[in-house]
Amino acid sequence: MQTTSKLVVQNCSFQRNFATNFGGASFFYNTTVTIINCAFVENFSPNGGAVHFVGHGNHLNVIQCKVQETNIHTQNAECDSAVKVDAAQFFTENSIFYANVGSAILFMLTTAVIVNCSFCENKGGFGGAITTDDLKSLLELKNTSFYGNSGVHASNLFSYNEITLIQNCNFQSNDVPRTLNIIVIKSRTKITLRICGCVFWKAQVHSKSVVLLLPMADEGILHATLYFWETFISTKEMQLTIQNTSIEHVATEGMVNFTQVFSQFASGTAFGFVDF
Repeated sequence: MQTTSKLVVQNCSFQRNFATNFGGASFFYNTTVTIINCAFVENFSPNGGAVHFVGHGNHLNVIQCKVQETNIHTQNAECDSAVKVDAAQFFTENSIFYANVGSAILFMLTTAVIVNCSFCENKGGFGGAITTDDLKSLLELKNTSFYGNSGVHASNLFSYNEITLIQNCNFQSNDVPRTLNIIVIKSRTKITLRICGCVFWKAQVHSKSVVLLLPMADEGILHATLYFWETFISTKEMQLTIQNTSIEHVATEGMVNFTQVFSQFASGTAFGFVDF
């Protein structure tokens, strides 16, 4: 149930706070929160070291904030994120997420929009920068940069559902040997993925894929519609990797290095592409 209560947190600094359960620096429940021009530095919690927000449909807005070095003083593998957002509407703009342990942001049952942000040197979690940990979260990324992130399954983005739009984003030098892919989408639902005006630059040779699409292990075929516009891949070995996926429609314009892959499958037949 949504509530009418609202909280604004502005021009504040949260440093070296600790919680054994939820929200090392802050925990918000069932309210609308706007955080403006705040810094979260070296906070710790196994669930949302900087911010843990349980919204029940309410909004969390993070504007011009810095979230850095969350959970860095622990080797606990159970630290899931710096910012954890559950059952909410999330918006962040002009914010920096730097050197956090666990995904910089973890979403559950959340619709999220991320604009003009920077994710740098975050590590851990399924996706080093961003993880959506359920089948109902939706994510849009615009004008956002990713540099030097690393995660268990994806260096930057891991989603169990649909990333609806990735627009004008830069992915640079993203990877360490343990990470296989830059973006991973694993779903049992029909998805539409739009990647527009993006650059994947200097991805390391340890990466298998720029984008990996695959179904849930027991769900058979994933059905996907793909749109790629003006997207540049700097490393020839990088590719779109698709496993047990029916490509129902592909639209491309100004593509580099993906052209040959798509030319074989534009008719939309199901196929298995790469062995893992």
